[in-house]
Amino acid sequence: MKLMRFLPPAAMAALLYGCGSMNSPQPQRVEGPSATISETGVQNGRTEVDMFVVTQVDGSDVRTSMDSTRAQNSGMGIGIVPAYVDHTVPARPITVTIMGHSYHGAPILSMLNPEYEVSGTVNFAPAPNLFYEVKGTLSEHYSAVWIEEAATGRIMGKKIEIRR
Repeated sequence: MKLMRFLPPAAMAALLYGCGSMNSPQPQRVEGPSATISETGVQNGRTEVDMFVVTQVDGSDVRTSMDSTRAQNSGMGIGIVPAYVDHTVPARPITVTIMGHSYHGAPILSMLNPEYEVSGTVNFAPAPNLFYEVKGTLSEHYSAVWIEEAATGRIMGKKIEIRR
Protein backbone atom coordinates (compact mmCIF):
# COMPACT_ATOMS: atom_id res chain seq x y z
CA MET A 1 0.00 0.00 0.00
CA LYS A 2 2.87 2.41 0.78
CA LEU A 3 4.30 1.78 -2.69
CA MET A 4 1.10 3.08 -4.30
CA ARG A 5 1.53 6.50 -2.61
CA PHE A 6 4.96 6.98 -4.17
CA LEU A 7 4.21 5.62 -7.64
CA PRO A 8 2.27 8.63 -9.05
CA PRO A 9 4.90 11.23 -8.00
CA ALA A 10 7.69 9.03 -9.37
CA ALA A 11 5.85 8.58 -12.66
CA MET A 12 5.26 12.34 -12.92
CA ALA A 13 8.93 13.08 -12.23
CA ALA A 14 10.02 10.62 -14.93
CA LEU A 15 7.56 12.15 -17.40
CA LEU A 16 8.72 15.70 -16.69
CA TYR A 17 12.37 14.71 -16.94
CA GLY A 18 11.70 13.09 -20.32
CA CYS A 19 9.91 16.19 -21.64
CA GLY A 20 12.71 18.47 -20.51
CA SER A 21 15.44 16.39 -22.09
CA MET A 22 13.64 16.30 -25.47
CA ASN A 23 14.08 20.08 -25.86
CA SER A 24 17.84 20.06 -25.28
CA PRO A 25 19.66 19.31 -28.54
CA GLN A 26 23.17 18.06 -28.03
CA PRO A 27 26.09 20.22 -29.20
CA GLN A 28 27.33 19.27 -32.64
CA ARG A 29 30.78 17.70 -32.65
CA VAL A 30 33.05 18.91 -35.40
CA GLU A 31 36.03 16.96 -36.66
CA GLY A 32 38.70 18.79 -38.63
CA PRO A 33 38.78 22.48 -39.60
CA SER A 34 35.99 24.58 -38.13
CA ALA A 35 34.47 28.06 -37.95
CA THR A 36 32.24 29.78 -35.39
CA ILE A 37 28.75 31.24 -35.86
CA SER A 38 27.66 33.57 -33.03
CA GLU A 39 24.03 34.42 -32.32
CA THR A 40 23.16 38.07 -31.70
CA GLY A 41 20.26 40.27 -30.67
CA VAL A 42 18.93 43.74 -30.04
CA GLN A 43 17.59 44.61 -26.57
CA ASN A 44 14.25 46.47 -26.84
CA GLY A 45 13.79 47.50 -23.23
CA ARG A 46 13.85 45.49 -20.05
CA THR A 47 11.36 42.80 -21.14
CA GLU A 48 12.02 42.19 -24.86
CA VAL A 49 14.92 41.28 -27.10
CA ASP A 50 14.98 40.58 -30.85
CA MET A 51 17.09 37.42 -31.19
CA PHE A 52 18.85 36.21 -34.32
CA VAL A 53 19.70 32.53 -33.94
CA VAL A 54 20.75 29.28 -35.62
CA THR A 55 18.08 26.59 -35.22
CA GLN A 56 19.65 23.83 -37.34
CA VAL A 57 22.97 22.91 -38.92
CA ASP A 58 22.75 20.42 -41.79
CA GLY A 59 19.25 19.42 -40.66
CA SER A 60 20.15 18.76 -37.01
CA ASP A 61 18.56 20.88 -34.26
CA VAL A 62 20.97 22.94 -32.14
CA ARG A 63 20.54 24.76 -28.84
CA THR A 64 19.70 28.41 -29.46
CA SER A 65 20.15 31.60 -27.49
CA MET A 66 16.40 31.51 -26.88
CA ASP A 67 16.82 28.12 -25.13
CA SER A 68 19.78 29.41 -23.14
CA THR A 69 18.02 32.68 -22.23
CA ARG A 70 14.89 30.82 -21.14
CA ALA A 71 16.95 28.60 -18.83
CA GLN A 72 19.02 31.47 -17.43
CA ASN A 73 16.01 33.74 -16.76
CA SER A 74 13.63 31.11 -15.39
CA GLY A 75 11.96 32.33 -12.22
CA MET A 76 13.45 35.83 -12.52
CA GLY A 77 10.24 37.74 -13.31
CA ILE A 78 9.47 39.52 -16.57
CA GLY A 79 12.89 41.11 -17.12
CA ILE A 80 15.13 39.43 -19.66
CA VAL A 81 18.91 39.17 -19.85
CA PRO A 82 19.97 37.46 -23.11
CA ALA A 83 22.36 34.49 -22.96
CA TYR A 84 23.89 34.25 -26.43
CA VAL A 85 25.48 31.05 -27.72
CA ASP A 86 28.12 30.26 -30.33
CA HIS A 87 28.12 27.30 -32.71
CA THR A 88 31.23 25.52 -33.93
CA VAL A 89 30.55 24.40 -37.50
CA PRO A 90 32.64 22.47 -40.03
CA ALA A 91 34.64 24.52 -42.52
CA ARG A 92 32.93 23.00 -45.57
CA PRO A 93 29.68 23.70 -47.43
CA ILE A 94 26.79 23.56 -44.91
CA THR A 95 23.08 24.34 -44.72
CA VAL A 96 22.12 26.53 -41.75
CA THR A 97 18.54 27.32 -40.69
CA ILE A 98 18.40 30.76 -39.09
CA MET A 99 15.62 32.70 -37.41
CA GLY A 100 14.89 36.19 -36.12
CA HIS A 101 12.27 36.30 -33.37
CA SER A 102 10.89 38.87 -30.91
CA TYR A 103 11.51 37.24 -27.53
CA HIS A 104 9.73 38.37 -24.37
CA GLY A 105 10.58 37.80 -20.72
CA ALA A 106 7.18 36.23 -19.94
CA PRO A 107 4.51 34.45 -22.00
CA ILE A 108 1.87 37.05 -21.11
CA LEU A 109 4.03 39.74 -22.73
CA SER A 110 4.01 37.73 -25.97
CA MET A 111 0.22 37.91 -25.97
CA LEU A 112 0.08 41.63 -25.20
CA ASN A 113 2.82 42.86 -27.55
CA PRO A 114 3.52 42.38 -31.25
CA GLU A 115 5.89 39.57 -32.14
CA TYR A 116 7.80 39.34 -35.38
CA GLU A 117 9.54 36.31 -36.85
CA VAL A 118 11.45 35.46 -39.99
CA SER A 119 13.29 32.22 -40.80
CA GLY A 120 14.85 30.30 -43.63
CA THR A 121 17.88 28.34 -44.75
CA VAL A 122 21.24 29.60 -45.93
CA ASN A 123 23.84 27.57 -47.81
CA PHE A 124 27.45 28.68 -47.51
CA ALA A 125 30.97 27.38 -46.96
CA PRO A 126 32.52 28.76 -43.76
CA ALA A 127 36.26 29.31 -43.96
CA PRO A 128 38.47 27.67 -41.32
CA ASN A 129 39.00 29.71 -38.13
CA LEU A 130 36.71 32.57 -39.18
CA PHE A 131 33.88 34.05 -37.13
CA TYR A 132 30.37 34.64 -38.45
CA GLU A 133 27.31 36.27 -36.86
CA VAL A 134 23.58 35.85 -37.32
CA LYS A 135 22.21 39.39 -37.75
CA GLY A 136 18.81 40.79 -38.55
CA THR A 137 16.05 43.30 -38.16
CA LEU A 138 12.44 42.83 -37.07
CA SER A 139 9.57 45.28 -37.56
CA GLU A 140 5.94 45.57 -38.55
CA HIS A 141 6.69 46.22 -42.24
CA TYR A 142 10.04 44.51 -42.86
CA SER A 143 11.93 41.67 -41.19
CA ALA A 144 15.15 40.00 -42.27
CA VAL A 145 17.80 37.61 -40.96
CA TRP A 146 21.19 36.75 -42.45
CA ILE A 147 24.69 35.44 -41.68
CA GLU A 148 27.63 37.76 -42.08
CA GLU A 149 31.36 37.43 -41.72
CA ALA A 150 32.13 39.19 -38.42
CA ALA A 151 35.33 40.94 -39.57
CA THR A 152 34.03 42.32 -42.88
CA GLY A 153 30.23 42.43 -42.61
CA ARG A 154 30.00 40.50 -45.88
CA ILE A 155 26.70 38.59 -46.14
CA MET A 156 27.15 34.85 -46.59
CA GLY A 157 24.64 33.07 -48.80
CA LYS A 158 21.36 34.98 -48.97
CA LYS A 159 19.34 37.34 -46.80
CA ILE A 160 15.96 35.92 -45.68
CA GLU A 161 13.40 38.75 -45.96
CA ILE A 162 9.69 39.35 -45.33
CA ARG A 163 7.91 42.51 -46.46
CA ARG A 164 4.42 43.07 -45.05
